[in-house]
Formats: sequence, structure tokens, C-alpha cells
Amino acid sequence: MNEDRAYDEAHSAAILLASEIKRRRHQAELSQPQLARRIGYTRQYVSLAERPGHNLPSLGIVKAIDEELGAGGQLLALREQAHRERQARRNRPDASAGPQTPISHADTAGTDPLGGVPLLSGLASSDIPDLLGHLREQWHLLVKTDNLFGPRFALSSVHEHLRLVMSIARSARGLVRREVVTLAAQYAESAAWLHEDAGETSLAERWTDRAMEWSHEADDRLMLAWTLFRRSQQATTNRDPARVIGMAHAAHREGPALPPSMRAAITQQEAHGYALDGDARAAQRTLDKAHEWAVSDTTGDARGGHGSFCTAGYLELQRASCWLTLGQPRKAVELYDRVLPILPAVYRRDRGIALGRFALASAAVGEPERAARLAGEALDIARSSGSVRTENELRAVANALTRYDTLPSVAAFRAKLTFNGDL
Repeated sequence: MNEDRAYDEAHSAAILLASEIKRRRHQAELSQPQLARRIGYTRQYVSLAERPGHNLPSLGIVKAIDEELGAGGQLLALREQAHRERQARRNRPDASAGPQTPISHADTAGTDPLGGVPLLSGLASSDIPDLLGHLREQWHLLVKTDNLFGPRFALSSVHEHLRLVMSIARSARGLVRREVVTLAAQYAESAAWLHEDAGETSLAERWTDRAMEWSHEADDRLMLAWTLFRRSQQATTNRDPARVIGMAHAAHREGPALPPSMRAAITQQEAHGYALDGDARAAQRTLDKAHEWAVSDTTGDARGGHGSFCTAGYLELQRASCWLTLGQPRKAVELYDRVLPILPAVYRRDRGIALGRFALASAAVGEPERAARLAGEALDIARSSGSVRTENELRAVANALTRYDTLPSVAAFRAKLTFNGDL
């Protein structure tokens, strides 16, 4: 009887913690995926935190949930109490007599700054190169996953690998740590892009900040230039041409030290700033310049370095987008017609965004049925990949097609978009 009571007491705070997280989430009218996106974790981590009897959730995720749900430290206090109770139970000489509770590595080893993954203990400096080599290879695979399937399938893995990298960083010193932090910056920048594509602007900016911080720590000038490129891209979404151009110029400061793929990417990004500013001549001249550094990449795994997506075809799709921004949709239609059929299959997510813009240009030149068909294809890719950015742009297509509602294809597209609550 005493053993049963001790077992119940050892679990009381853990059970209260799980139920309180769930209660507060419901009170905030958030689903598990919504809360996960807000705190920068995956839905699975939130689900496990709400599961009584499972391993105690890490300090990092409980702190993030506590802050997001305005718990005022109550969730953190419950976790601390649950941690003390479990430690006390493990220290009992007769602990094996009662039901067994899985030991949480988060309790015994601490957690990395991002939470969710235990620190890798017992690492020697000689172990780290092999670990980093594996994680670099995984980064290339995740880039390809993003290009094919989008943030829905790549984002959680990027976060999980980031936690592993930072776990290694806690054991690294000197030049070895700089190497680890360089890889952390690379993963953080990928997280920024994936959150941006998933429509999570604040998280995208937060991860760009992390990438920039780690780039500075590692003194990685190329990675720092790439984070400035990402800042420029985020400014495009906010339609801030001065910032787009300014960040692109800052990214260019490394000049000839930048590999061709990065120079192409940064230069085409600068062209978008000129298009937003209404300067067609500067936009087109800058895109012509970007072609000098165009690369050939049909694998989509960035083994050629950052910006290796900047093929000649990709740059022409960006030219079409600039023409659309400049209010010349017919020129955009001509380019989309010519370039989209030759876009490598691996860039499926990019195909979705280009199809959406092609649809908008088609609507603008008075081709509503074609616009509806293209928009429907783009919507399928957007929803299967989790590209909220693409889906948001398709609302403009739906609005442009309002006067053609009597056409069956247009009505079908608008209904399809409305079905998910987008209109």
C-alpha cells in the first residue's frame, strides 16, 4: 500500500503538468499544430508534453509553452516539482518494487538551448568530425526534401537536427566549436526559409536572427552574406523596396569571395527590389547581370552551395515575377509559358509558386479559364507541401477572377480555395 501511494505521489505533478498544458492550450483556442508553430517546435513535441505518464517534457519546451500561454511560471514550477518527485523515486532503494517509469534523458542530462533533445554526453573532440559529417549530409537531403515536398515534410527534421547540432556545440571548444556553430547557422537559415514558406513570418525572422548570430560567432562571412540575402527576401514579402535593395547590397559586400551561385541569388533578389520600386530598367539590367553567375543544378540538394537553385530557368521565372510586379502581365505570361515546362522536376515547390503567379498574370490579360486551371494546380502543390506563402498569393488570383464566377472552371477553383477557409 505504501509503495502504491509513493508511486501515485511520484506521478502527481507530471500528470498535473500534462493536463495543465492541455487545459491552457484549449483555453487559448489553439490546436497542437498551432501552438507548435508559435513556439518553434513540431506538433509531436506538444503532443508528448500533453501525454501523462510519458517522459517528462524538456525544460526548453515547457518554458516556451509557459511563455506563449501566459502561465506566469506555473508550468515551469510543475515541471520542477515533477522532476524532484521522479528523482526521489529513483533514489528509493525499493524503486524496482513498484511500476516502472521510463527515465527521461532530459531529466538526467539537461537539454540544449532549443529543448526537446538531450545533450550528447561523453563526447570527445575526436568524435565530432564524424558527427558533423553526418549532419552535413543530412542537411543536403533536407534541402532536397524541401524542394520536392515543402516545409510540411522538411521543417520538423530541420528542428530535430538543429537540436543535435547545438547539443554537440555544448561539448565543443575553440576551433571545433566554430565548425559546429557554422553548421548551426546553416540549419538555422534553413529553418528561417521553411517558416517563411509556411507563412510564419515571426519565426522566420527569429531563425534568421539566430543564423546571423551564429555566423558572427563562427566568423563565417559567406554564411553572414546569406543571412542578409534572407533578410532581403523577407523584406520583399513586406513590400519594402528600400530594405530589399539595401540588404542585397549588404549581402554583396564580400564581392568576388562569394561563389557564383550566391552572387546570382543575391543579384536576382536585388532585382525584385527595383521592381517593387517601379524601376523596370534597373530590374531587367540586374537580372541580366545575375545570368553571368547562373548555375546548372537538377538535383536540388544544394551540393553546389547556397543559391545553387539559381539556374538560367529559375532566373527567367524571377524575371517573369518582376514583370508581374511592374504591371506588365503579358510579358510575364510569355516567360512563364516558355520556362515552366523546362523547370527541373525536383523543384516542385518552386513550380507551385510560379504556377500561382502565372495564373495571376493570365487573369490580368483576360484568360480566366487558363488562370483557374493554373491556380488549381498551384493550390494542389501548396496544400500538399504546406506552402502557405503560395496559398496566400492564390487569394489574389481568386479576387482577380471574381467577375468570371459564371465560368465553371473559375467557380470550381474559388470553391476549392474557399473550402479550406481562404476566402
